[in-house]
Amino acid sequence: MKSENVTRPQAPDKKIHSKNEFELCYLRHKYFRKSTWNPTKDEMEPYLFIIKNLARNTYYTYTGLLSMIGMDLDDVINIGRVHLVSYMNLFSINSSEDRTEKFKDTFFNIKGYPPNFKEIQGKDFADFTSFLRQRFEDLIRVCRQKGRNIKGCSVEEYLTYKGPNSPPDNQRDLIDHYERYGFKKIDQATFRTARKRAHPDSNVFEFNGFWYVAVLNTEQRNLEIEDLAGAGLDPYDNIHNMTPEQFLSKKLGESNLKTLKEQFDGYSKEMKINTIKTFILKNSREDKFASEIATAYKLLESLET
Repeated sequence: MKSENVTRPQAPDKKIHSKNEFELCYLRHKYFRKSTWNPTKDEMEPYLFIIKNLARNTYYTYTGLLSMIGMDLDDVINIGRVHLVSYMNLFSINSSEDRTEKFKDTFFNIKGYPPNFKEIQGKDFADFTSFLRQRFEDLIRVCRQKGRNIKGCSVEEYLTYKGPNSPPDNQRDLIDHYERYGFKKIDQATFRTARKRAHPDSNVFEFNGFWYVAVLNTEQRNLEIEDLAGAGLDPYDNIHNMTPEQFLSKKLGESNLKTLKEQFDGYSKEMKINTIKTFILKNSREDKFASEIATAYKLLESLET
C-alpha cells in the first residue's frame, strides 16, 4: 500500500485563537497543512510506542483538565498520530535526501564510520520524542485556555512558582506579585519533577538553589449543574427541564462528592494510601472503572514517592 498524496487548504491569513479554532491550535495546523502525503499504517507503526507512552504520561498527569475539555486517552493518542504525520513530512531524517545525507555526514565525522539502519532509526525516534513532547505541552496550554473560556476562571487547582529568594510569609502574595519577589510561574509538571527529586514535606521547598512554591488557587472551582444550563447538551439534563426531585438529587450528589473530597484531603498520607489501595482492590476487575483505576494508580504513585 503506497502513501497517499494529499492537498490541504492554506491557512487563514489572520492568527487563529483557541476560542474559535480550538482543534486547529493544538494540532499545529500550519505544520499539518504543509504535509503533502499521508504515511501508511505500516510506515507509522514503528513510532506508535512513543505516541502511546507520551500520551499516557500526558493524560494521567492532566486527567482533570483533559476530562473537563471532553478528551480521553484515545483522543490524546489520536492527536499524537496527527503530529506524527507532520513530523514524518517535515522533520524526520528520512523526510528528504538532504536531511538523510546531512545526518550521515555528521555521524561519520563524529564516529568515523557510516550509520546503519538501527542508528538512523534511533536518532529519528529521539527527534520524534522531543517533537511530540513539545506538541503535547502545546495541547495542555491550549486546553487551559479553553478551560478558562468554559469556567470563566483559572482551571489549575494549584498555582506553581520558582524563584531564587525565600518566599514571603503570606505565600498568596505570589499570585498577584510573584515578580516583585523574584519568582516566575512554572507549569505543574516542572513543579512535580522538582518535588519528586527533593522529597519535601510540604508544597514549599528549596531544591538546587531555587525555592518552589505551590499556592492553592481559590479561584478554581468545579463546574456545577447551573453552569451547564442551556449549554446545548442533553436537554433532559438541563435544570429547566428537570422535576424538583431530579434537581434536588443532582445537587445532593454534588454536595456529597464535595464533602467526600474535603474529607479525603484531610486524611494523613498513610490513610490516603490505604484508601486508594482499598478502592483499587475492590474495583480492579470492573471494566467500567478502568479510567478511575488508572487515575488511582497515578495518585498512589505520587503519594508513595
